[in-house]
Amino acid sequence: MHPRSTRYIRTFAKENGFRLGRDRRNRQVQPISELRDRKPPMIALGLSLLLKQTGLPGAARTLSKPHAPEPDTNPIPLGELIKMAAFTTPDSKRVVVLPNRILINTLQDTQPICGYACKTRYSNRTTILSHFDSPHFRAIGYSSGNQYVVHIFLAGGPRENSSLWTRVPTLTNTDFNFQLFPGQRSKDDFGLFYITFYLDLAAEPTPWWLQAEFAADSDEAADIHISDVDQEPSDEHRKAS
Repeated sequence: MHPRSTRYIRTFAKENGFRLGRDRRNRQVQPISELRDRKPPMIALGLSLLLKQTGLPGAARTLSKPHAPEPDTNPIPLGELIKMAAFTTPDSKRVVVLPNRILINTLQDTQPICGYACKTRYSNRTTILSHFDSPHFRAIGYSSGNQYVVHIFLAGGPRENSSLWTRVPTLTNTDFNFQLFPGQRSKDDFGLFYITFYLDLAAEPTPWWLQAEFAADSDEAADIHISDVDQEPSDEHRKAS
């Protein structure tokens, strides 16, 4: 770990009453099939229900198997994603919902959650961007192929003013990630503790944006087929390759 990341984590622990200890976690050596059979974290189930509450069609979505980005997708870097959410908030659709029962049990909090969503472009592709905010729940998500990728932020902020954004049990019972955004000086560093979930969108009913993509792909395939009618076989073969 980079020294500035270590310094940030130590400062965060001191300011928020945590004690750092040696990592005693064992490496995951179970067979892949056994790992896939493990139940998802409760916060992931609550997140899936929250997306359904705010408009994602169909039943609550399950985690992708394997739980990883789909091949040939273009993940949006976390820093860029935060900038996109901030930029699009004024023009996003806004809803306010009460947390579902699973989130209440996980977060130990009943305060309303504000949700924002919009359609935007990244790397020449359309994505559905959403983010959620409440005193104890902050998350950003986006569509990527047949997945919906969501980062839930547990704690972070500037090094000299970092804070916990969720309940202590949520942080201590979670295998979280950490990312540091270095400032010009170390005291200006900004850190984030977060967890990432990949939700499977392949099951019916297909979200409206995937239906639109499928329709566009079908129209494009039809256009290509029509334009190839008068081509010589060698030209057709060259196009297919």
